[in-house]
Amino acid sequence: LDPTPMGWKERDWYLPADSRPLFDRNGNIGPTVWWGGEVVGGWAVRPDGNIATRLLVDRGEAAVRAVRDAADELQSRLDGTPVVPSFPTPLEKELRTA
Repeated sequence: LDPTPMGWKERDWYLPADSRPLFDRNGNIGPTVWWGGEVVGGWAVRPDGNIATRLLVDRGEAAVRAVRDAADELQSRLDGTPVVPSFPTPLEKELRTA
């Protein structure tokens, strides 16, 4: 659990306008993608070990490339190890099954 998005009451300045897909039913935030000091999306590990990402905010091609590169690096580090959260967020559920 990331203390930054979990610990601040006034957090609208770094969350997407619609941040609901990033939070589980208990208000815990799932894995997030940050760019330029703001949360712009989320990510999940699929059952096959692949990393899936979704940007909820358009920050241009540089952000897309950086997220893709980071996901590739994380995927190689996990080396197929499954990551299954106890309380997945709506975005995690969607990405894991897409």
